[in-house]
Amino acid sequence: MAEIGVKRVSDLPDQHAFNLLSAKYGGAFFLPGLIAGAGADVEQLALVEGDAICGGFLVQRIKLKGIPTISNPTYHPHCSLFFVPRPNDSESLKRYLDAICLWLKKQPVKIITVSFPPEITDVQPFIWGGFKSAVKYTYRFPFDGQDVLSKISSKRRNLIRGAEKEGVVVEHCGLTDLLEGVHFSGQSKGFTVNDAAIEKILTNGTAYKASVNGKTIASALFVDDEKSRYYLFGGADRNANSGALSAIIYRSMSDVEMKGMKIFDFEGSMIPGVELFFRSFGGNLTPFLTIAKAPWWLSPLLRWKGKSEF
Repeated sequence: MAEIGVKRVSDLPDQHAFNLLSAKYGGAFFLPGLIAGAGADVEQLALVEGDAICGGFLVQRIKLKGIPTISNPTYHPHCSLFFVPRPNDSESLKRYLDAICLWLKKQPVKIITVSFPPEITDVQPFIWGGFKSAVKYTYRFPFDGQDVLSKISSKRRNLIRGAEKEGVVVEHCGLTDLLEGVHFSGQSKGFTVNDAAIEKILTNGTAYKASVNGKTIASALFVDDEKSRYYLFGGADRNANSGALSAIIYRSMSDVEMKGMKIFDFEGSMIPGVELFFRSFGGNLTPFLTIAKAPWWLSPLLRWKGKSEF
C-alpha cells in the first residue's frame, strides 16, 4: 500500500486530471471564479497515492496581524476537502486525514485554522497530532417536497409578503446592481467591499437584486454545485424595506428547488444576530468541525480576539 501524500496541484504532472476530479467531487468552491476571488495566495492541494489522485482541498496563506497563517480561503466556509470514492472508505479516510495533518504540521506558519465540510465527522488524527478542535454550525435547508414558505418562520414570512405588497421586485442582476446592494452593508458595518473579488466570483455565481421603482435596495450572491446552492453574502439599505433581503433569499431558494437541487446552505455564522436571521428560514442546524493550532503563548490572545477554536 503506497503512502498518501499532499502535493500542490501546480506541481502535478497532470493538472487537468485534478481539475476534472475537483469539478466532479469538490463542489462549488473549486470553481475558478471562487478560487480567483479568494486571492492569489490560495493553494489547491491534491491527495496522492503513488501516481493516483485520490482527493483534494484548498487553503490560503495569509498574515493574521502580521503572523503567517494557514486558513480557509476567503469567502469559503471550509477547505472543500473531497475524496474520490473507493472501497474501504473509512480506512482510507483515516489515512487521508493523517496525510493532511502531517503536511500542515510541516508548514512554516505560526497559526493554522482550517474547517472541514459537514460530511467530515472524524478529526481524531488532528487531535492526536496536537491540534485543537471546535464545532461550528451552518443551516442547511433540505428540499423535501414541502412548501418552502411554510417552513420559514411567521415573522420572516410576514416580512417577505410585506415586501411584495410594498412593490419590492426581485430579479436576477449583474455586477453593478450586486455591488450597489452589498455596499450598503459595508457602509453600515464599517468594512471595505472588495469589488474586484466579487466580480471574479460572479463569473461562477448567481446574483439577485431587490428594487423599488427601479432603485436597488438589496442584493445577494449565490453559487451552485450539482446538489446545493450556497448563500455567499448580501447587503441591504437599512433605510429601505426591511424584508428586501429576505425576499431575495426566498426567491433564490424557490428557484433552485425548481431545478431539482437538494440543499440550500446558508454557509453558517457564529454571530448571534446573523445566526438568528439564518435560523428563521427553517433550515436544519448542521455542525461542521474546525481544527486549530498555535503556539502556547499566542493562543490566549487569539481567544481574546474571538477565535474560540484556539
